[in-house]
Amino acid sequence: MIKFRVGDSDYEYDDGTMTVAEARLIKKHTNYGLRSWAMGLQDMDPDSLVGLVFLAKRRAGEAVRWQDLDDLDITQIALSTESGPEDDADPPVPAPKTRSRAGTTRK
Repeated sequence: MIKFRVGDSDYEYDDGTMTVAEARLIKKHTNYGLRSWAMGLQDMDPDSLVGLVFLAKRRAGEAVRWQDLDDLDITQIALSTESGPEDDADPPVPAPKTRSRAGTTRK
């Protein structure tokens, strides 16, 4: 979860989900794939930040166009991430598969 403030409004962006339509909007307006966009957020890239604000506002039900954010003062955006207990745990490691002499796969 990414939390941030724009003006007097607080926003939350669930970075664990993204629709194809949202990904296409990011690609269309920034020319970034999702990995590059996410890296751009870490680097405070202006196009990436505008994409984040745009998606968060849309998810909050606000009518917003990309160009509406051209006057956004990105120096005033303070991002914070929030991780839940499941985010801190190591992911489970699957058991290795072994082959029997007959060539079949067993777990």
